[in-house]
Parts: sequence; structure tokens; C-alpha cells
Amino acid sequence: LGAHSDDAEDAYLTPALLDGFVIAGNNGFTTSPVVSHNDGIVMRNLIITNNTADASVYDLNNPHTSVPVVDVQKGLLYNSLIYGNRAATALRVGARGFVLSTTVTTSNEGEYTIDATDAQAGSVANCLTLNSRDKASSRLTLDDNTFFHCNTLTGMFAPYMTTANAYSLPSYLTAYPALAYQLHEQSQYINAADTLPAVLSAANSVWATVPRFYVNFAFDCDLLGNPRVIDKRIDYGCFETWRVPEAQAAEISSLTNAVKTELEISLADDAEKRAAFHDNYGGHGYPHRGSVVYLMENATLTMAYANADEFSGIIFRPGFMLLKAGASFYGNGHTAQMQYVAAERQYSDQQYAMTALPFSYSISDVTQTAYSADNDAITQTLNPVPFSAYTYNGAERAAYQYVFQDDNSSLWTLQPANTRFGATEGWLQDFGSTQTTVLRYTGFGTQIGENVYQEDSTDVKIVSLSQYDNRIAGQNGSNLNFTRAEDMGWNLKGQPWLVSTFQTAEMWDYTYAMNIPHIFYQMNSEDGTYIKNDRIITLRSWDNGSKIDLGNAFFMQTSTLQPSESLRFLRPEKSSAGLSPAPRHRVQLTTGDGDADVIELFPSEDASANISYQMGRDGVHWQMAGAESALYMLTKSKSYLSLLGAAPLNTDIPLGVETKKTMDEGSSMLTFSLPEPEAFADYDNVWLLDKTNNRTIDLKKHDYVVAVPQGTIHNRFYLRIGGYPLMKDGKRQYIVFAAGGMLYVRGLVEGDVVSVYAPSGSCVARQTVTDSEFSMPLQYQSGYVVRVNDYGQTVVNL
Repeated sequence: LGAHSDDAEDAYLTPALLDGFVIAGNNGFTTSPVVSHNDGIVMRNLIITNNTADASVYDLNNPHTSVPVVDVQKGLLYNSLIYGNRAATALRVGARGFVLSTTVTTSNEGEYTIDATDAQAGSVANCLTLNSRDKASSRLTLDDNTFFHCNTLTGMFAPYMTTANAYSLPSYLTAYPALAYQLHEQSQYINAADTLPAVLSAANSVWATVPRFYVNFAFDCDLLGNPRVIDKRIDYGCFETWRVPEAQAAEISSLTNAVKTELEISLADDAEKRAAFHDNYGGHGYPHRGSVVYLMENATLTMAYANADEFSGIIFRPGFMLLKAGASFYGNGHTAQMQYVAAERQYSDQQYAMTALPFSYSISDVTQTAYSADNDAITQTLNPVPFSAYTYNGAERAAYQYVFQDDNSSLWTLQPANTRFGATEGWLQDFGSTQTTVLRYTGFGTQIGENVYQEDSTDVKIVSLSQYDNRIAGQNGSNLNFTRAEDMGWNLKGQPWLVSTFQTAEMWDYTYAMNIPHIFYQMNSEDGTYIKNDRIITLRSWDNGSKIDLGNAFFMQTSTLQPSESLRFLRPEKSSAGLSPAPRHRVQLTTGDGDADVIELFPSEDASANISYQMGRDGVHWQMAGAESALYMLTKSKSYLSLLGAAPLNTDIPLGVETKKTMDEGSSMLTFSLPEPEAFADYDNVWLLDKTNNRTIDLKKHDYVVAVPQGTIHNRFYLRIGGYPLMKDGKRQYIVFAAGGMLYVRGLVEGDVVSVYAPSGSCVARQTVTDSEFSMPLQYQSGYVVRVNDYGQTVVNL
């Protein structure tokens, strides 16, 4: 390829433009450059590969005199990829040549990527070079006085689309080697290049007239059609990387100006035409097919929602999609198809994790990545933290009819190390000991066109729950009935969207995000504030703040008589990611060495005071192996409950306490507290009663610390929301006496109401006390009647 012009040597005119070509050889030999760039031609968006120089002109000892694959003596090479060729020099740059944002690689020892010994200063900019055999210098030859903007580090490219990947990919994902020259997510060469090299904009430069027409980063796209400026600056090389930085949000769009049709274009003036194809990169402001897309920690990527037809005919189909911990993708009803996707989960001091993801994957492909700044390389480690995988047998659980196995439940089934889990299918991950780590779970289709995750205009995704029944209809004198113990549809599942947090109670179109209210259970992997990370917590789907994180599995029972239940998850809106959980009605028990357990209850004026609740409907208290303490509600039959359907007010609710350590082991000192006292703002008091010590504490104002013996304790501790607690068979133990002309009442608690009556029955004093003692001056009367709250009375004779 070449061009010719008769312009003077000191002028730079552009007689031709070559744009958007693949120049590939057929393993034949060439005795002259495949691309001869001698007469001012501008070439951009080229892929030059599979070309071989003839041995007679292939002299590794004299690369400067050998025939290069591309020879740019005079002209511009921009936004191009040169790889997979066989020659002493892949690219030669002459005195009036310029190379910008181009990636050049070779793979044979001794081959030079770029020979620029005759080039002028600054004529190679924002480029990437690599010789995979001779990595020390990437075989880049330069004049000592020439400054080049080139990168020669060895690990800058993404490994995810190569056969050198840590896991084995199907051939269709490695069949396009050009895509593997995109940068990995940690590369220091993302957003690292100048917006416009100085040599291009200098007024006295021979290049000054070229960029104004052929190089404009504000409008240009990369080799795949992605915008050259995604995050304020451009990347080195021929590809622009879609990386949304940590804790930031990005929106993608295909909209451009109104000038779209051929008729509109023909009638438009030049300004309208420029605007139509320049605004939003001419409608190319989204990741094009084959692009790598990286969402860093807590980052968000949203397909624009303003116009339902905005992505009409366009499918969001990245070559590889990575969501780091806390990241979210919102399709907003547009079409997204992913054949290759990965998500990371963070673990902190956890031995167990209930895991489920919205795409299918094999646990043998779990990896961990590490970054080295020395060579800008990502290192992948396959299965870096050993773990065992267990699935839950819901059918066998139904056969137990509420009988609990205290230790080592046989309902967990160990799975092979190469088990492949489907989308939303839950399993238990056991590391064997506590771990603090980050793991990456990767899913990919086994053949081209097989999507492991997708979205479309559908407003809802379905997670199917199975109903397990241990009886035969019509026998044993009853029909199928899910309130019976034998009908227990326990399922371990995950939420189906690629969002870090699915708000189960978030309203959308006047319906709940989960169509039927459910109680569900999941491991607390958010933090260790209230309970340990591997403890199971009880949540109600209809409460504000209840959520299911990406990667977290949950236990749930069916609420149907049918063989299965379709659990509907409405499409999440971007705004839901920022909702703050409402304070929760929790009571916490903490041991002396920091181990904690909590229960959650829901105060209700309509709740029955007899607290006769059914397990399964109201929530089983889950205790993990190794827990040092446990706190639970008690029914009349001493059944453990962690969540009551509705906790009665003004009623003493029995609490059960269990501790596994003695006083000598340092854990028998227990602290009762309210982690979020603001949740009880509607109630004057939340009383804790210790009948053994005859103590009554308002947990809204004070924690209660007490020493308890090792073992299980019932009939000692009680909780009352509002009202006034009873002690010792319903009678408060207080002391009333007269001395020195004063009346005293002692043994009170803050909030008690003391009423004093004269013998005539008239009330002479009424006060809500703030201390443990009440006093008042006596009058010359024969006696007083004293009442504390509305419990009993004491007569004081003078």
C-alpha cells in the first residue's frame, strides 16, 4: 500500500486515508514492506497480522537494514494493532513518520517491535510494545536523543481471553487473539496517556495540520468502536478499556443527535452533520462487542434509561465482564447478553459462606488475582483457598418433621470439586477455618451463543422454589397442607440480578420487589457489628432495609400447596442501590471475649400475649458450630425462636441464654444491649428482667452486664417492650418507709410511676421517677397508701 504526492518536502499534505482494514498475510513471504508509508498517507484503525518477511531480507543481526512489516517514513499510523508477524522489525518509523496509540507485539527472539532510530523526537506516542520472547526491552531501538511515549512492560494485557488463562476456556473465547491485547483491570496504562501529544499541537510542527482533521480524541473511537476518552484521559495502545473506578458510577448510551436517516443527513448543514456523528461519539458511547468491562469495588454501570428505544437493535454483549465486590450492573430493560462474566466476593473472618450467583459457573474455576507493579502484570491463582462445597437436601429435611439434629446435620451433601452450579443455585462453602480473602467466580458458555447471564425488556426474573412433601394426598386422614410439619419447602437460593444489593422491600410500580412476602435467612457477611460474619440472620422480605447481596445465598420456605413456587424478583432500579437500611428491632448478647448473638423481634399492639408461635412460620433460630453463646426467644414449649411474627407489647417475653464457656475461660460475663436503640423510638422503655438478681434495666438507656454459669438458662431473663415489668410472681420488690418526717420509696427503676394517696383516697402526689428512690415530706396524717405503677399497694402508718 502506498500513496504519492508532489508536495514540497517541508509541507505535509494528506493525499489518502486508509481506515478500518485488516491486513493479513497467508503465511507467504514478502520481500518488501506489507505497508509502505512513504508519501503522507494517513492510516488508522488497522489490524496487521500473519505476515512473514522472506529469509533473504530477514536479518536479525541487522534489523535496521531488514525489510519491516510496516514502514512509516512519511505519514501517520494511528489507532492500530500489529501482531503475529514474522520479521526482523515489525514497525519502522522514519524521519517524517508518526505513530500514535498503536500496539505492536512480536513473539520471536531477536525481533524488534519498533525501529525508530531515524525518527524525530516525539514521533512515537501513547503506544504499547511487547516482544513475548525477549521481554527485557521489548526490542525497541531508539536514538539516544529521541523521546518516545512507549510502554515495554511484560504483563499489561488482559489474560482472560488467552489459552494462558488460569482456567480452560472454550475455543470460541480464544479464537480472536486481537481481543487479548486489551488491558487488564489494574493496568497502570489505563487513562495514562496525554489527551493530545505536544508534538501534534505545536504551531510550528509539520504535524499541526494533521490532528485537526484526523486525530481528535474527543470524538475518535478505538479499534472496537469504543470512545477514546472514557474517563477523562485515554489509554495507551489501540484499545480503550471500559473500567469504572472504585465507588463511581457510569452510564452508557447509544444516543446521538437527531440527524440520523440518510434523508436527514443529506438535508443537514455541515454543523448538524458534525454534531450528529460527534455527540456521544456518534452513538458509540457503550462497550462494543468483544470489549472487556471492569466494574471495580462498589462501582455501578447503567444502561441509559431515558429513552426506551435508545439501544434499539443494539445488544450489550461484552467480551468479558468483571464485577468486583460491591459492583452493580443495571440493564434498565435493555438487552444484555453475557457469555463470559466474573464476580468477586470478599470474606472477613469467615469459615462458612452460603453462596449463589446469578450466572452458572464451576467451582473448579474459582480464582484469585494479584497485581505486580514491577511488570504491570495480573497473576491468576486457581483455587487459591481450599474449600468444601455442600448442597442442602430439602426433601430429606421434610422427612424430619421439625426434628433437629444438634450437630453435623446429615442434610448437607458434599459435592465434587468440579461441581457446576446453575444460576441462583445455592450451596454452603466451608473453608475449614476462618478466612479473610477475596475470591473470583467465573462463568462462561460452553459454546458460542450460550449466555450464562442475560437481561431483556422483561420486568421480572423468576427463582423457582420446590415444595417438598413427605405424605401422600388422601392418606393418613388428611390432604396436602403446607402448615403441616411434613410439608417443608426449604430451599437454598440466590437473587437473579447482577446488582450488589437487591432490596427485597423496594417498591416498584406499587408492588413489592418480591411479590409474596417471605421470611428468609442468610449469612451475615456484611460486617461483624451485630453478629459474626458466618452467623445466619433472619429477615422479612417486606421490611425496609432487608436485602440480598450479590453472591449471597438465602434459605426460604415455600408458601404454596403446589409442587413449586415461582419467586418473582422485579427488575432493580439504580436508585435502590443507595437505600439505607431502616433501624432494626434487635437485642444483642455479647460474651466477655466479644462473641455475639442477636435476636430480632417486631413489636405489635395486636400480638397475642401468650406468645404461642409456630416454628417454620415465625423463624427458627440458627446456631452455627463453634458459637460461644446464643440468645433466643422461648415459646411456652421452650422452642427456640429468633423472629416472632409479632412480639406482644407490655408482656414479659421469656429469653433463653446459652453459653459454652465457664468463668475461668473468660466468656461467662454477658452483656445485654440494643445495637440500634433508635429502632425502639416509639416505645418509652425496653426492659430486661433478671429474676435471679432481682434487677430491672431499661436497655434503651443502659446495657446490662451479668455473670452466668456455663450451660443453658431458662426462666431467668425476660424482655418487655413498654409498660412496667413484673418481678417475683408478679410483685415488685420495693421498700416503703417513713423516717425524719419524710416518706421514702426505694428499689425503683427509672420510669416507675409512684402514686401516694391519703386515707381519704385523694391522691396527694404522683411522680415518674428518674432514680431508684422517691421521697416527699410527710403531713400530720394517720397514714398513706403507696402504689408503684399499677401493681399492688403498701400502707404506711405514722
